[in-house]
Amino acid sequence: MTLTFSPWILQSRTELINDVWKRLGQTQALPTPDDGWNLDKFKGNYYQYGSPPKFAANMTDMYYVLGTVSIENITEGWHFSADKPGDVEVFLPLQTAAGDTNYRGGITYSLCKVFFSNGSRVYATRGLDVPVSMTSDYWGPVGFVLGIADYLSPATPNGTAYDIMRDGALIYNGHEIKLDVYTDANK
Repeated sequence: MTLTFSPWILQSRTELINDVWKRLGQTQALPTPDDGWNLDKFKGNYYQYGSPPKFAANMTDMYYVLGTVSIENITEGWHFSADKPGDVEVFLPLQTAAGDTNYRGGITYSLCKVFFSNGSRVYATRGLDVPVSMTSDYWGPVGFVLGIADYLSPATPNGTAYDIMRDGALIYNGHEIKLDVYTDANK
């Protein structure tokens, strides 16, 4: 599996976000908090409905990680084809420094949007979650956006989730993938 990641970047940094997305070879329109995440807004909170609601936050912006994922089967003697397809799931949970994958006590979850060639899908997850149907030994690269709602204020200019993002990691096969947080201070 091959993964590429950007650092966490505020969605409101539109020019930077679009430039990174373009450099990753992606052309699809990126989601915004008000369009593309299938969120409903009620009294300043955003929800993705389900039972129970899968996402809820009082937010002023979102942090995004932009990236691509591709998979190559290198198993000797075993090949995927249209006649012999297989399903694989790529799941990299978002974990805080304390090792808690239940982000912020289960109140706010990350969202993942994967841009498949036949359309995009939004997943309410706790990290990167990509279901893959393999019909050949190579799949991808496919673009994705991982988003975390955040609340920025004069008291928390980098947002309330800044420490969690800075100290946390995505987990793959027991290994941490640390992601930087891009702020105005490190332009």
